[in-house]
Amino acid sequence: MNFFGHLAVATWYSADAGHHLGAMLPDLATMLGAPAPKATRGSVAQGIELHHRTDAVFHACGHFRALNSDAFNQLEALGLPRGAARAVAHIGTEILLDGVLAEHAAMRQAFHTALDYGANHEGALDLEWRVPPSAGRLAQLCRVIAERDIQRDSQLPERVAYRLDRILGHRPRLRIPPEQLDLVAEWARSADAMVRQRADGLLTEVALGLGDSRSLGPDP
Repeated sequence: MNFFGHLAVATWYSADAGHHLGAMLPDLATMLGAPAPKATRGSVAQGIELHHRTDAVFHACGHFRALNSDAFNQLEALGLPRGAARAVAHIGTEILLDGVLAEHAAMRQAFHTALDYGANHEGALDLEWRVPPSAGRLAQLCRVIAERDIQRDSQLPERVAYRLDRILGHRPRLRIPPEQLDLVAEWARSADAMVRQRADGLLTEVALGLGDSRSLGPDP
């Protein structure tokens, strides 16, 4: 699950911005080139713990595994190298799910509130880093992400392809050949409907896997 998806899951349990930020922190750390940090106490620590539990549940969900398998087969049929097809299928499906979740105004507001919290309280988060990023980099990243249109970046096929290229471009075995970016956008355009069709079932699987049978998600 991508960082916005983790934010969405965190809203099921808390309205606390620190908790929401904690749920995104392992993914934000990856973007900083650092291992996930730990927090010793408080809502940030609870959010980090929820992130790891959610990932374990999400990747075992039948709906996600079916989407991932279908996407891989489609991408390989389009001619993508096997490594790129596998990576795009996994991460691209997560990004498209973000696009569905980002249609909820309350989730977008929680997302920006959490990023604002991270941008202005980095020094008070009590994080333990194995490889700490430079001071201020987490806050800067939160500001940069907050300036993006998460809904547009997760729904427009060209933006999805661009994000995947940025994520995978530094990994030789997984990167998308430049001449095939249009094919990835083509896949994203067609895969969006399937992700939308399975989104409710997938989120229900996640909730049940986390031991939560509540009604899912805020009103748009």
